[in-house]
Amino acid sequence: MMFKQNKTLLTAAIVLFIAVLAFFGAYQIFAPTAADGAKAISIEVVDHNQERTSYSIRTDAEYLIDAMKETPKFTFSGYEGPYGLTLTAINGITADWEKDNAYWCIYVNDEMSNYGVSSQPVNDGDTFRFEYTSLDANANVRELTRLGLMIAVIEVSKLALNHLPNIELVSFWIILFTLTFGLHTIYAIYGFVLIEGLLYGIHFWWAAYLYVWTILALCTWLFRKQQAVWFWCILSAIFGLCFGALCAVPYFITGALSGGLYNGFLAGFSWWIAGIPYDFLHCVGNFCTMLVLYKPIRNMMQRL
Repeated sequence: MMFKQNKTLLTAAIVLFIAVLAFFGAYQIFAPTAADGAKAISIEVVDHNQERTSYSIRTDAEYLIDAMKETPKFTFSGYEGPYGLTLTAINGITADWEKDNAYWCIYVNDEMSNYGVSSQPVNDGDTFRFEYTSLDANANVRELTRLGLMIAVIEVSKLALNHLPNIELVSFWIILFTLTFGLHTIYAIYGFVLIEGLLYGIHFWWAAYLYVWTILALCTWLFRKQQAVWFWCILSAIFGLCFGALCAVPYFITGALSGGLYNGFLAGFSWWIAGIPYDFLHCVGNFCTMLVLYKPIRNMMQRL
């Protein structure tokens, strides 16, 4: 009886040993292999803002992780797992799955890689791309909701003060939104301009709206580190004073196209001169609204 049990155990051990050898041999046969010799490859990083950074190197590395280590000014970190290194950060940008449902997706020659960086082979002419990928679907919904609210606030503020000549809150909101949300405010500007065109029709003033508010947003973004309320009061006032001159550009262009540069100058200049009293009102109105509303609204928006 004991002999039969020992024989059974010995047979099972032999079968297990043969199975292990078979799996090991299969892995050696079918595992990805890399080409030998010097290879010219390119590496591209697409970060969370869709900004791209490209690298071109020559390497003898067999696997991607070794080529990454050789790439100048390319930094990365991660943790070791059963399949090698799992990337968590590239060039100081962390893709946090637990927090943001984000990860670094690896593409090889524009196709998604089936391997991690530790086992992805490197061949001459390969193009590798590391792309920050987020599965947070709610982010797009939040962005669209915020954009809609910005457009609504700008449009309602303008409609509420329509009866006052050149007294408006559009300048104020564009400055505050740009300080808070950056150049994404430009999308809200064009949404606002589109609604204005639908409400009042398309004319020279509408064409001017396409760029004058964008100029204000760009100026705000350039000076976004300024904190003093007086700075923003002065900037807003200067914009109000220059508003008529900026809006005269379409009149200059149409006049120049129909009667030459001199005729265009007369058309634009006369239109601007006629509106100067309103530009002074615009200047004073912008200064006062910024002086009164900047601090409370800015503090509230910074807490959002």
